[in-house]
Amino acid sequence: MMRALEPPTAATAPRDYVTKTAWQGKKYNLYVHSFLGYGLKAGRMAVLKQQGSNSCIPIGGHAHYNYNNDQVDVEGDNLGSSFDRCQKAAVQALNVNKPCEVVT
Repeated sequence: MMRALEPPTAATAPRDYVTKTAWQGKKYNLYVHSFLGYGLKAGRMAVLKQQGSNSCIPIGGHAHYNYNNDQVDVEGDNLGSSFDRCQKAAVQALNVNKPCEVVT
């Protein structure tokens, strides 16, 4: 969900969910939150939690990430970072080919 908020409302929203941006010369406070677990933070955690080294991290790189009471430490792949391998890992981690479940 994404919604523009007036400054007084934005000030009361959780800080991690509000992003300041500008468009056509006007400033906006955007509230962005994923209720389905496929938002930026959940997606990053899913990709980083895959076993082994990670092609999304440079050689010698190290990432420590906390999200939703879970944490992960990951090292860069010995082959170096690779857009194609990182994208493949993201597609696999996020189950992009899995049919959406509609709850009625």
